[in-house]
Amino acid sequence: NSLGDDGVKILCDSLKKSSGLTVLDIYGPTMDLEQCKKIAEMLDRVPSLKSLMLACEGDGAEIICRALEHNKNLRELLLDYNQSI
Repeated sequence: NSLGDDGVKILCDSLKKSSGLTVLDIYGPTMDLEQCKKIAEMLDRVPSLKSLMLACEGDGAEIICRALEHNKNLRELLLDYNQSI
């Protein structure tokens, strides 16, 4: 994808410090499994997130969904380009 592994890491590290992020739309580039894992790890640390739009490859969507099992704030989830859900 156009973000690349380094871009996803930088994005996630920055978002972990965010206290007011409500919408995350990285729908354009398709995330591979490792990138989805990084996004999933970040989700616990952004409790203000209400909307997530993301394109995943392979089992990435399942990893994202598992990360959101205990999330009480997310109201909108758009996962595309996946076969696992």
